[in-house]
Amino acid sequence: MSHARHSLRIVPRLSAFYGISIYMYWDDHNPPHYHAVYGEHQAWIVIANGTVLHGTLPTRGLRPHLAQAGVEVPRTHVIRLTFDDGVTRELEFLVGSNQGTVFAALDDPVFFAQVKVDPESRTVIWPNGLDLDPAVLHGDFEPAGVSHLRDVTPGTSQGAAGS
Repeated sequence: MSHARHSLRIVPRLSAFYGISIYMYWDDHNPPHYHAVYGEHQAWIVIANGTVLHGTLPTRGLRPHLAQAGVEVPRTHVIRLTFDDGVTRELEFLVGSNQGTVFAALDDPVFFAQVKVDPESRTVIWPNGLDLDPAVLHGDFEPAGVSHLRDVTPGTSQGAAGS
């Protein structure tokens, strides 16, 4: 059995979400990247910047991320998000129903305002480790559980964060 075939057989799938499977291989080449498999499509994605090194994925498999300076707090408990595809959304945090959850700290407006874009994951994070799925923030998907955010983007009908 060849070394390459043996490596492919024993390398575990690191993650699977929305039908995309993520793999990384021992002794792979530079630049550091992961392999994303979505149905019959495969792409090698550079870890440092998210660019496609080789192959293709359908648009559904390449989700937008927040731009590096893509979060502002224009008013209490509201975040304005700017994504790398040009989409801008304003989401209001729903205060008061978060006791006993990781979201409880966000009820404090001073803590809420400490939101920033993590340069590695390219999504919003808070000092308590809370991070949110950029695909939900972008409006592509509904949250899996209770939504803690409401879309208040000017010119749109108001609804849950994934609406």
